[in-house]
Amino acid sequence: MIGWIGGQLLSQLGWTLALAAAPFLALERGRPGEVAAGVFLAQLLRLLPLVAGAAVRRPGAALIGAHLAAALLVLLAALGGWPLLAYGAAGGVGVLEGWLGPVALRARLSGPAFDRANGLLTAVGVAAPALAWPPAGWAVAALGPARVLAAAAGLFALRALALWPWRGLSGGSGGGAAPRRDGARYGVPLFFLLLPVGWLATRLPALLGPGGYAVYNLAFALGTAAGGLLAGRGRLGLPGGGALLLAGTLALLGRSYLPGAALYGLGLGAAQVAGLGRLARVFGAGELAGVLARVAALGALGGAAGAFLSGAGWALASPLLGLVLGAVILRWERRP
Repeated sequence: MIGWIGGQLLSQLGWTLALAAAPFLALERGRPGEVAAGVFLAQLLRLLPLVAGAAVRRPGAALIGAHLAAALLVLLAALGGWPLLAYGAAGGVGVLEGWLGPVALRARLSGPAFDRANGLLTAVGVAAPALAWPPAGWAVAALGPARVLAAAAGLFALRALALWPWRGLSGGSGGGAAPRRDGARYGVPLFFLLLPVGWLATRLPALLGPGGYAVYNLAFALGTAAGGLLAGRGRLGLPGGGALLLAGTLALLGRSYLPGAALYGLGLGAAQVAGLGRLARVFGAGELAGVLARVAALGALGGAAGAFLSGAGWALASPLLGLVLGAVILRWERRP
């Protein structure tokens, strides 16, 4: 599975380049309104797994098709000056990669082997874009958004080529009552885990400025990657992840943004990987895909709710997040 995870790096780099270049293509063309429209489209596509259940049967083939389509659309965006194509293509392929990656791992692996591979998959998925964002921004400034988008299209095409050996991988079926029921049950904790992320993403840019906010995001991403790796190796589980989430929340509320981001990211990465490991012991690949589709949807709603609460000025709700997170994690741990 190292080949799959290494190939995911190509997709993550392509995703980063496309989303770094798309807003500047819109500004270059004198259409600033397309930046907000593109961000909304990318967020909306996080619900894609709810309607793409057929992709579970052949996850490798589905991702080959998605990456080839993304390569074509991003290239058209570069040539024609259509940033919404880049937002949609990168957003869609990023969601499918994050959803079908664990399904493909579960189709081949189980137990501790799955946990280790999923921890590495999570680390790559989080750390690679975080480290690539600054060079991507420099590349846009030096080369222009159209050329960077063309490079992103090339990376998506290479990812499709790297997936060719996996084209026949079978993931089973994601339907049934159990995925719907357990997806909702396990998605509720993630709703609360991502609610403060949306809240902070709305409040902190004005407080920290561009440079400080970039460092905050880097600390959060590296913490998440480290938490995923530790959980994948069995060194950090749901109780420890819950404690770190609570500590990170309190630190952030105390305006200790960098240590708070690192602690919160560490706890979030551990909780996600450890929680997914528990699910993988209960469900096969197909059912796991159905559960994850609903978990991801609730997580997306949590992030959006956090942004809404912050925008409405409901800042007093944020101190309660630590208590809610602790209670939710402890309840989640007791689930089979």
